[in-house]
Amino acid sequence: MKNYKQTASDVLRLVGGEKNVVQVEHCSTRLRFTLADASKVDAAALKKTAGVMGVISSGPQCQVVIGNDVIEVYDELLKLGTFNAGQAAAPAAPKGKKEIGGIILDYMVGIFQPLVPAIAGAGVLKALMVLLSTLGLMSSGDIAYKVFVGVADAALYYLPVMVAFTTATKFNCNKLVSVALAAAMIHPSVSALLATMLSNGKQTRHQAAEHRLRRTGIPGHPDRHFHVLY
Repeated sequence: MKNYKQTASDVLRLVGGEKNVVQVEHCSTRLRFTLADASKVDAAALKKTAGVMGVISSGPQCQVVIGNDVIEVYDELLKLGTFNAGQAAAPAAPKGKKEIGGIILDYMVGIFQPLVPAIAGAGVLKALMVLLSTLGLMSSGDIAYKVFVGVADAALYYLPVMVAFTTATKFNCNKLVSVALAAAMIHPSVSALLATMLSNGKQTRHQAAEHRLRRTGIPGHPDRHFHVLY
């Protein structure tokens, strides 16, 4: 039986201890540490630690590859110290400089990585419904079929809300305010209003362009006016 507590304890010790950890998060297979002093990491010992599959370091960022057991190790890790883990305001900025590409990548991964299970699950569920319908095991008119398709569609329909939540988590903002703003943007009445405004804006620009052509003629041919285009 795997000892997640021991793995978490060893990893924390080898990345420099609790005081060296500015922030800790996890993705689908890795523990992602932001460290105050990257020189305190013992990468060689980490790679030999039971339950660790690899180590990737870049500046103050240290990623410890755990595999499918990353959530269990992460939960044990949180019990060993007081980490913000994206929930509280970050402490002083870590030593060293991060390249702009690394910063952008870190935020992109931090925002979209948590959404992968929901999106992938929705895709698999929808594909399964199509397969069952094609094999004649279910009909598109069945209540169960409609329910499952609705569940799959919900993950994509409410994707802006989920992105707002993960973005607020990454930027340490108020999650409820972020979710409320995203929900307002996809509200049917707001969506219809925005569509109407865009349509009116395009129509206004078209009318303005037509008016200019009627007054000035076709560029390069001042003697030819707009009506000759019809």
